[in-house]
Amino acid sequence: MRLNLQFYLGIGPALTRESWQRVKATVKRRDREICQYCGQHAPDGEPDHVLPLSRGGTDRLTNLVWTCKECNQSKGNKTLREWLSTLHETPVNFPKMVDVTPEFERDRKIVL
Repeated sequence: MRLNLQFYLGIGPALTRESWQRVKATVKRRDREICQYCGQHAPDGEPDHVLPLSRGGTDRLTNLVWTCKECNQSKGNKTLREWLSTLHETPVNFPKMVDVTPEFERDRKIVL
């Protein structure tokens, strides 16, 4: 297996469709088809960029979590902090799953 160093460093060209499908399958398997925001079983879910691409996030596995479509659409391109501030109640898995501290936004890393 050949390591794509640019991908793991978060630099270089966007993923090909084939590569994205592999990443999507990996995230789905890693997160066991469970929405990492609300805790529901989501076999038809999708990966979410915790730090959106439009905000400097990457396609790296450390920036992706499996989500149900409702949570993913609700979050949109907001940061976690912005999204949480718009919700009436905190999702079940929330502070346990991801770090929403200012350091996360500054360092762009996820604490799993």
